[in-house]
Amino acid sequence: MKSSIKYFFAVSAVVLALGTVSTTMAEDELYLCGIVTHVDSQNNTVTVDVKSAGCQGERRFNLSSSVKITAFKLDEKKCFFIDSNVCKANQTYSIIKD
Repeated sequence: MKSSIKYFFAVSAVVLALGTVSTTMAEDELYLCGIVTHVDSQNNTVTVDVKSAGCQGERRFNLSSSVKITAFKLDEKKCFFIDSNVCKANQTYSIIKD
């Protein structure tokens, strides 16, 4: 009986630990789509008229080192991931994947 209780607690601890690790390792990214309205290669930024719900409107984004500015063409639709899971007004986020 004592060994089954110890086994139960050991399994419960492992499950709890794995659940915590997977939660803390989750990436916080938001997937957005919009029309590119400005490309600033000197500052490595782009301005996009975002059409995705929850982040609509014209917004400026920095580009991470893994994203090439040449992938952004004026007046073309572009979808990408930013480094946040929220999109707040008057904040500049970084595009981390396109």
